[in-house]
Amino acid sequence: MQLNVEGLSAAKHHIIQSLAEIHHIDVICLQETHVNDDKSDRLTISSFDIISNTLHAKHGRATYVHSYISESDAARVSSSPCCDVIHVG
Repeated sequence: MQLNVEGLSAAKHHIIQSLAEIHHIDVICLQETHVNDDKSDRLTISSFDIISNTLHAKHGRATYVHSYISESDAARVSSSPCCDVIHVG
């Protein structure tokens, strides 16, 4: 699932969580998170592990994998100013 969230709020966390459960999502990619260094705890999504993130107050991105995917089966391959690449499986 990929979403431009225009900032993460508690309500958006709830919607993302619900959509992920309903649609059996394994990977979540969020852009425009609007989360800077001092508020990185806002990146938490229940049942998902963050695998890659870029913190920025006006931009930012985060990529998650479902927690049932083992750490050895998911890894960040690379990141650039424009994208993140992960490998799952």
